[in-house]
Amino acid sequence: MQKQITNARAEIRRNDTLIRQYRKAVHDVAQHIDDYDQLKLNFHKNLYPIVADSQRKQEDIDKDI
Repeated sequence: MQKQITNARAEIRRNDTLIRQYRKAVHDVAQHIDDYDQLKLNFHKNLYPIVADSQRKQEDIDKDI
């Protein structure tokens, strides 16, 4: 049980680190919201590496929309 608790705490720390990295990347990209070229450059530099390997959500698409 102690090993499971240790593993859970380690996973929580990893997730917290990922969340902080994501928030920082979004903040850095948002600083260039007025300049499209800089926005695009900073998105590909900061945010894209974080979200590139994530899987898309499988959602039902309403065809009537």
